[in-house]
Amino acid sequence: MPGSAPDGELHQLALDKMSAVLGPIRARHLMARILERLDLELRTPRDLMRFAEELTTLGGFEGAVGAMLGVVAVVRGATPRAAARQPTLGGAT
Repeated sequence: MPGSAPDGELHQLALDKMSAVLGPIRARHLMARILERLDLELRTPRDLMRFAEELTTLGGFEGAVGAMLGVVAVVRGATPRAAARQPTLGGAT
């Protein structure tokens, strides 16, 4: 699939970042809960963005990690949902 990372790369990246801030046990449990709720696998930058946006809604340290993962997703080519809904300067959406 175009834009997809090698199997497990984005999953491991997200887990590593979460573990560094939240600790490995909390990170694993939270990641599993969010991925299950979203019925998602972290294979593409867009998947990572969806995960990051959900994590950001939690606020606190979890939200901060979510925001950081959102930046990683954008650098890899994803578009945040809020930006996708913003009108352009010409007025078209």
